[in-house]
Amino acid sequence: PERVYRISSPAHSVTLPTFLLCTAKVMRIIETAKEFVLKILGDKADEAIGLLGQKDHKTKLQEVLQSKSNEKITYRVISEKGPDHKKEYEVEICLGEKVLGIGIGFSKKEAEQNAADEALKRV
Repeated sequence: PERVYRISSPAHSVTLPTFLLCTAKVMRIIETAKEFVLKILGDKADEAIGLLGQKDHKTKLQEVLQSKSNEKITYRVISEKGPDHKKEYEVEICLGEKVLGIGIGFSKKEAEQNAADEALKRV
């Protein structure tokens, strides 16, 4: 025998369609936001997506060096160029007195990451 399912109350007959309609609207908003962000980020979007879930260069370098040495890693700003709103930093990373890498970036953090990336290639 074939079963017939009935909606138990008028409230249920409104709830499900409303939920589905709202879900569809939210999905359209998310898709629009995604397109906007990808348009703004351009080529950087692929890079950012690729970095998700990965350790940053500084962390990787720290792990590699800790397994080889007890010396402290230090980062030092060696130059700052440009106007305040678009300053470029040059940072060196040292293990003890030895310079392992130099990085440039538009923030100290970016310059440190670039220096650590260079150091990872040398270690």
